[in-house]
Amino acid sequence: MNEWKALSGRITLFPTAPPSPSAFELYRRVWGVDPANFQQQPNALLPTVAQGTRNSIAAQLLSHPTRIDFSLSPASAPGETATTSLALIDDTSQLHTELMGIIDVIAKGTISNSVSRVAFGVQFITVKPNVVEANRTLRTVLPDQYRMKITDEQDFIFQINRPHMSSKVENITMNFLTKWSMERLQVVSMEIPVGGAPIPTPGGTSFAPHDVKVKDFIAASVRFDNNNVPTISLTSGQQSSLLLEGLTAVEAAQRKIGLNIEGF
Repeated sequence: MNEWKALSGRITLFPTAPPSPSAFELYRRVWGVDPANFQQQPNALLPTVAQGTRNSIAAQLLSHPTRIDFSLSPASAPGETATTSLALIDDTSQLHTELMGIIDVIAKGTISNSVSRVAFGVQFITVKPNVVEANRTLRTVLPDQYRMKITDEQDFIFQINRPHMSSKVENITMNFLTKWSMERLQVVSMEIPVGGAPIPTPGGTSFAPHDVKVKDFIAASVRFDNNNVPTISLTSGQQSSLLLEGLTAVEAAQRKIGLNIEGF
C-alpha cells in the first residue's frame, strides 16, 4: 500500500469581472445538488462559502469578487477521534475524478466566461514519527540533481518552478511549481457539552482545559501548483484546457519522482 496520501486538491479561477452567482448557485452547477452548508456575507466584498461532501471528500466552494476556489479535503468519518490520526484522502482515484469533474463543468461555460488566470493545485503527504524520518523520505522523492543531505533540519522547504509556453493555448506561459517540505500539522478537537452550553470555569473561560485536545503531526509533503501567467481574458474552453494541462503535468511529475499516487 502506498504511504503517500492526498491532503488537499484545489482549482482556482480569477475572473476579470466579479462573479454574479453566489457560492450556493455555483456549488449546484458543479455538483448538481444543494450544499449542506452555505454562508452568505452581508458585505459584498467578502466571499460566500458553500460546503458539502462527496463520499469521503469534503467539498468547499468559495466565491469572492476576485477569485473562485474549488477546494477538496478529507471528510471526517462519523465518530472519528480527530486527535488519534490525521484525516487524509485515502481514495486518491476519487480525488482525481472530482478534479476532472470540476474541469468538465468549467469547460461548459457555466462558471465564468472571462477569466485572467487559472490554478491547479494538489498536495500529497506521508505522516512520519519524527523530523529525521520525514527528511529521509523527502530525499527519496527529490530529483537526483536537487538531492541534498538533510537529516534533522526542521521546517525544510525546497521549491522549483519550470515555466514554459502552454501546449494547449497559444501565447500563454504556464508556471509548473513543485514544493518539497517537512511540515508540522496540528489537529485541535474540542468536546462540546450536551446541549452546547458552555461550562463555567474558575478562570472565566468557556470550556474546561481538558475539553480541548491538541496533537501535532510531522509529515513529508510534496505540493504541486500549476498556473498560467495572468492574461487579458480566457474563455471557458481555454480555462479548462489550461487546467487539464496542469493536471496532466501533475500526473507525470508525481510518477517521475516516485510518488505513484493511485488514480493519478
